[in-house]
Amino acid sequence: MQTKYRKKDLAFVTSGGRTGTQFFGDRLSEVISNCHSEHDPDILSIFIERVGQRIATFGFQHMILGKALGRSGIRAVGQAWLTNRSEEAECLAKLRNARSAFHEKIDAPLIIESNSQWWMVSDLIHKVWPDAKVIAIVRDPGTCQPFSNRSAHFSM
Repeated sequence: MQTKYRKKDLAFVTSGGRTGTQFFGDRLSEVISNCHSEHDPDILSIFIERVGQRIATFGFQHMILGKALGRSGIRAVGQAWLTNRSEEAECLAKLRNARSAFHEKIDAPLIIESNSQWWMVSDLIHKVWPDAKVIAIVRDPGTCQPFSNRSAHFSM
């Protein structure tokens, strides 16, 4: 029996880095009812908490092989787009194809995808998903101190 695809509300959280996109992806569904939030980690950070769940969600091909070879993931599409190695239509198709199967698997009516790499394709998101919301997080660099500087203040 084939299930008819239901329209979902989509939100994409992106940033310039080090702003908590993984935290949002891992935790927003705990505080927003009827929501599924997910952080699709970059290949560099897959060997962290929930890696088994993420491989089950996104598939071994996408999470390991495709990302390691630079053939799948938001970073691969974004780099091809930003460096003019791919035409807009190709990037739109890759985004749509990569995420549609994932979105269809989710029962929740609201899906929040959180990944810093979404900034690279932020100008394409509304062309694929016209009603999606894009949340860009910017951190004031003055509020960032290296951990070693903070911990020195508290040492005895």
